[in-house]
Amino acid sequence: SGDSEIATTGVPGGPTGTLTIARPQDVRDINPLRQANNATSEVTYQIHETLFGLTPEQNLIGLLATAWELLDDSLTYRLHLREGVRFHSGVPFNAEAVVWNFEKQLKTEPLAIGSGLVPPYSEIEAVDEYTVDVTLEERNGVFVNILAAPLFMMVDPSRYEELGEEYNQNPSVTGPFRFV
Repeated sequence: SGDSEIATTGVPGGPTGTLTIARPQDVRDINPLRQANNATSEVTYQIHETLFGLTPEQNLIGLLATAWELLDDSLTYRLHLREGVRFHSGVPFNAEAVVWNFEKQLKTEPLAIGSGLVPPYSEIEAVDEYTVDVTLEERNGVFVNILAAPLFMMVDPSRYEELGEEYNQNPSVTGPFRFV
């Protein structure tokens, strides 16, 4: 199958096949823009990814982003994205996808569940294919840690635009598992 051609941030060459699980509760909505209940989150976390993550010791690590830097104005965060990652649909994960996710989650009604976590920003720009600048309205020392929050997971813009609210039934994301 074409699965081996789709790079995610998961371990290359890892186990393949189908994982079937039994759940004591129904999964309501696997769209990370709209869900926030524990039963659903346990599934959502397996297929969606954030830009950053936290270790058990609460140290920040790169996931879909590999690094970040605070520019001289102390308001602009430059995010360096992992190259070669594709959504499960085959569409590349890139700076334009990150910009779309910020805009969709934080500026489009209805606002996403996690929108209250992210501080207001004045501008977001795709500097190049794998670099994004986010300029905040005021200084915020925990901004990058917020991007590790499970409520700020990245979704495939093209699939979301195509399916709308039906995205819930056929998500395209970057995580190690697919929802089928």
